[in-house]
Amino acid sequence: WNVVIDCTASDAVLKAMGNFAWVTERLFVSLSMTWEAKGMFAYSASETGFPAIDAMERFMAVSVPPATQRVGDMEGIGCWHPVFPAAADDVNLWGAIGSKFVRSAILNPQKLASLFVQQEDGSVDRSDA
Repeated sequence: WNVVIDCTASDAVLKAMGNFAWVTERLFVSLSMTWEAKGMFAYSASETGFPAIDAMERFMAVSVPPATQRVGDMEGIGCWHPVFPAAADDVNLWGAIGSKFVRSAILNPQKLASLFVQQEDGSVDRSDA
């Protein structure tokens, strides 16, 4: 495959992708929703191996940890599961923005990390990490 897309939001998966011997250059894209789907971190790189450390460091540099009292034990198996604490329209929003990010990464391959955050009025701010 020429494009590898990760949507697991799992550091273990990112590390495994980083350790895998891909041999040839590929476009890697990683998309991760934040808690309660308030935002989405998007990362792309066109390399012969997935730069897991760079992706995780950039995410940590821009991520805002959720208030501890609002974070409970994670039930279910991911952001698409009905018990994930997010509204369906927010998950759909990040799906749409994520697909645009993937398309843009395919058309213009480069190392890029962005944090998208939805505001109270529904608008979305983007900042590069």
